[in-house]
Parts: sequence; structure tokens; C-alpha cells
Amino acid sequence: MNFVDRTIRLRVRLFGVFSASWDGGTELRIRSVKQRAILAMLITAPEGARTRAWLQDKLWNRSGHEHGRASLRRALTDLRNVFGEHFGELFEVSNTDIQINLQYVERIDSPFDGEFLEGVDIGEEGFEEWIREERLKQSAMSSGISQAAQVKPRQIEELKIPGFEHTQPTLAILPFSTARGYDGTGQLGDMIAEEVSRSLSRSYLIDVISHLSCRTLDARQVAMNDIRAALDADYLVCGNYRADGDKIRLHADFIDTRTGRIAWTRELEGSQSAFLQGDEAVIRDLATEVGYAVSETAVSLAENHPVPDVETHTLLMSGITLMHRQSVAGFARAKNYLEEVIRRVPANSFVHAWMAKWYVLSVVQGWSRDLNQDAQIATDLTAKALDLNSECSISLAIDGFVHNNLLKRFDIAMERYSDAIEVDPNNALAWLLKGTFHAF
Repeated sequence: MNFVDRTIRLRVRLFGVFSASWDGGTELRIRSVKQRAILAMLITAPEGARTRAWLQDKLWNRSGHEHGRASLRRALTDLRNVFGEHFGELFEVSNTDIQINLQYVERIDSPFDGEFLEGVDIGEEGFEEWIREERLKQSAMSSGISQAAQVKPRQIEELKIPGFEHTQPTLAILPFSTARGYDGTGQLGDMIAEEVSRSLSRSYLIDVISHLSCRTLDARQVAMNDIRAALDADYLVCGNYRADGDKIRLHADFIDTRTGRIAWTRELEGSQSAFLQGDEAVIRDLATEVGYAVSETAVSLAENHPVPDVETHTLLMSGITLMHRQSVAGFARAKNYLEEVIRRVPANSFVHAWMAKWYVLSVVQGWSRDLNQDAQIATDLTAKALDLNSECSISLAIDGFVHNNLLKRFDIAMERYSDAIEVDPNNALAWLLKGTFHAF
């Protein structure tokens, strides 16, 4: 497109279903609702300009100042990719302000097309207030009524954010008691339970109950029903230990609290002096075994019960586990499980991101029947995930995975991996993907 000899550059529809295209008919694919909101906010602003601080307050207030600034920067990067070489002619961006050149913009909408920014729902109080006022103003202008007569102060309804169903299994680690016949104080068992809880709490897939809530319960003296009532845990790890010189011998049981059944029991050994000096080999081994048990138990439950009867966290864990196995049948079941989780909790960023990863794996493993369609679905899913929560570290990492493997935008992929690690330095997936990126 040549801007020099054209007077209309961008055609935008803000009433009804949002659309943006060059006046030659080429559609611009702006999937993110926050990117659509930025365009609408600039187009409806006096002289097409808004401050960065104002946009951050309206779209990312809950994220805090630093994360809000980073999120706005990412959104502008994505818009720059959408508009390509013409971004600089259409937008003026400074450290304080963002402006769209209104002489290059044509509104092709009408109030008869539908509601202003129909379907653009963002869970930020500032945005909700702005869009209510804007809809009133747009309605007043279309009816020929002065803004002063039409727009009156309104009490902003309490912001209602969709509730999140239980998407992670809840795990409690009770202090390890001393084995029968052992005269130890029990302090070492409490320390081991604390470190295992701390290690597992770094996982996005398991919700670990704090050690302070667990340390007063003794599995030998409290009934299972009472433990479940007190902690509301799906799974429980308990057991005992014995120290023989410098050697620690740990016996651990993994229990499904719904049935009281022991799913597995393990015996591990480690060095007491090494543990006290910070060597966490025995902690790492036990945490690995527990994580594996949670995923295997979830897969078993999902495969042996009708999907509607399976808990959401079990379906999610099963979907994530099965998609990473080299089985076409398991991979297909993973998609069904993840789709059901999204149906139940559509406002959860995390589940949209994992569904996007399923589509990436479908393409790179050669199981996709339509590479372009699956690539577009994956892109849309991560855009949706980041619209729901721009600071979700897993969503950022998987969006980088999409840009790296499907879109071949390596610059954006690296930016997403770095942002994911900045948000959560404990995100092992982001570190893995970033390391793989460097390796290739």
C-alpha cells in the first residue's frame, strides 16, 4: 500500500463485530481484545492520543505498574507486527504518549451494526467504566442528543469476574513422624515435609497447602475424614523416617483422600548431614515421585470414568500428561479433556494456553490434518490466554512456543520467554523453551 497518493488508509468498524482493513480490502487480523481496545481508545480520543499511563490504568491496572508497562509494550509490539511497515506512518509512539493519525482512519460503522465494541470483554474496572461511558456517549451522538443531556453519572456495578473452578489438584504434605522404635525428636521429619512442600509449590499444576496448615496434624492420630475436612486436600503425603547414623531412611505414602486408598508407597534414602547442609537430593526424589503420582492418578481416573463425572483438575492434569506421550489415541483424548476444561472454566488463561500447546504439538509431530488452520487456532488461543491474564507466566511461555515453532517470529518468541521468566523465575517450562531456542 502506498500512503503517498491515498487519503483513506485504515477502515475500522467499532460497532458490532470489530473489524479493521485497508481500504483496498485487505483485512487486518487483530485477534487480541486488548489490542482492539487500544485501537478503539485511540480512535475515540481527542486528536487520537492517549497517555501510556491512562492506557495502563484502563487495561492492566490489576497487574501493577511494572507489569502493566511491560504488557502495554508487548501489545504495541504485536500491533507493530500487524501493521508492518506502515505502523510508523499510522502511529506516533513516545515514552509518554501514543497517538493514531486520525486523517488516515475511516470509521465504517453505525450504531445499527450492534453494540459499541461488541464482545470486547476485559476484566478491568477502568475498562468497564470507560466502555459504559463510551456506549452512552456513542448512543447519545447517534440519537442527535447532546452529550451533556444524555450522559449522567452512573454508579458503576461491582466488577464481576467469573469464578475459577478448581483447576489444580490440592496436595497436603504432613510432617513425617518418627518410625516405631526410633528415639528421634521428629524435627527432621517436619523439616523434610516443609522442604517437599516448598519444592512442589513451584509447580503450576499442583496447589500445595502451606506447611504451617499441615504441621499440627498427625496422620497416626487424626482420621482421614478429619484431615480432608481440615485441609480440603485431594491428595495426601505422609509417612515416617528413621535415622541410622548419617543415613536417613524415609517411608512415604501417597493417599487419595476421597477413597483413603494408598496409591503408592516409596522408600527413599539420603544423607542427614547433606540434607542439613542444603543438598536436597532426597527432597528432589520425593517431589518427583509425588508429581508423577498425581499425573498418573489423574490419567487413570479420567480414563475410567465418563468425562462429565471427572473433576476439572483431573481432566486438566490428564490432558497435559497425555499430550506429551507418543500415542495418537492418548493425544486425541488429551484434546477432548482440555476442550471440556475450557467449557467449564472459559475465563482461565492457563487452560487456553495448554490447549494452544496441544495444537503446536499436533503440527510439529506431524499429526495435523490442516497445518495453517491449526497454527491459526494456536495463535488465537494464546492471544485469548494473554487477554485474560497478560501476566500468566505459562501463557507467555506457550505464546513464545507458538511464535517460535509455527509463526517463525523468533524475536517475539525470545521476548515472550524472557517476559515469562521475569514474571516467574521458577517457570521451568519457560527456561526449557528458552534454552532449546538458544540451542537451535
